[in-house]
Amino acid sequence: MVTKNVRHAAYEAERAALQADALEHGERTTSAEFTVLPKTLAELTASPYNDLRTPISTAALFVVALNAYSQNRDESIAMINYLRGSDPLNSDDIRFLDERMALSNREGCLARSYLKGATLQNGYTPSQPYTVEITDNPYSYYDQDHATVSVRCGGSGDPRSIAMRKAADGLWYLGELSLPDVIQPAQ
Repeated sequence: MVTKNVRHAAYEAERAALQADALEHGERTTSAEFTVLPKTLAELTASPYNDLRTPISTAALFVVALNAYSQNRDESIAMINYLRGSDPLNSDDIRFLDERMALSNREGCLARSYLKGATLQNGYTPSQPYTVEITDNPYSYYDQDHATVSVRCGGSGDPRSIAMRKAADGLWYLGELSLPDVIQPAQ
């Protein structure tokens, strides 16, 4: 029981530190830059952003995993399952992912829309290096085990929320999948 209380205190201290930092800086945007987007789980885990100790890194890797979908659906799902930790995608989650990606994924435009510079006007061509911009604020860390960050989406105009959960191992994993219903297809 003492170990649990100490662990709980450590989680609470870390959450409080994240929230205090967010309060001090208000809304902030953090960029994750990739010279090459990982296409496999092995490449993803070798990435310098493979540090699931922050929701920002987990969110950036989720965007990378989505971008792998149009080249290799199974690798993309493996990447997302890695980012979900002990709660892998079930058949309904996979069907949801397949539907969303098929609905707006002409040549990968849905996934690319999460990369900086990718807009309808330029056919969802992201700028180089590939950059994911993730925003958090004081309200992102609403309890010790959950956070919601946002990633800009050039296809919908509104940032998309990515829910995270913190596991007992202290790492941040993807929570519920959230993808836009539709974005403007590239011409």
